[in-house]
Amino acid sequence: GKGRGRLNDKLKSNDPIFDGVEVEMKQYSNNDYAKLSREQKQLLRIKRIEAGLDPRTGKKPKEGNYRRKNGWSAGGGSTNLSGGNSGVQIIDGKAVFNCKHCGQLTGVGAHTSRYHSMAKKNPHSYPAALPDSHPYHTLMAKCAPVNGNGGGSANQQESGSVAALTSKVDKLTDAVSKMAALQGKV
Repeated sequence: GKGRGRLNDKLKSNDPIFDGVEVEMKQYSNNDYAKLSREQKQLLRIKRIEAGLDPRTGKKPKEGNYRRKNGWSAGGGSTNLSGGNSGVQIIDGKAVFNCKHCGQLTGVGAHTSRYHSMAKKNPHSYPAALPDSHPYHTLMAKCAPVNGNGGGSANQQESGSVAALTSKVDKLTDAVSKMAALQGKV
């Protein structure tokens, strides 16, 4: 029948459906709003939209680009996506975590807000205990080798690690060559 179903915001206040319907443009208490007929409620909503007001509250829409949360993204920029890539970024080759309770953290025990309580109970497990889906692991995969403090840095420790690895690879190559030579003799 007439006036049933969803409210139609595309109607205009001068639409014939509203002939004889009167409503005052004001902010209503819940009790007063409940006393309005369905047609009055719809006309009020349409008039508010036409006046550039919020159709539900009758108030002016908020100005500006308010962002509830300024987190960090994997690219180092800001994001307001919950979950997203918020909470960790690489600064000077080290993973820096942002926890709303602790502030910025690096090294052993570093965590993001979501893992705050777990990291406080067992700090030596973090950041390694963060799930594979955490942005920390994505960022670290893009970085230089990491040291035991949860961050990579261009220091002598890493240079030594690379040199040691290169030496082991060279020794392994020699061993494989000698094995091939022995197998050729047998």
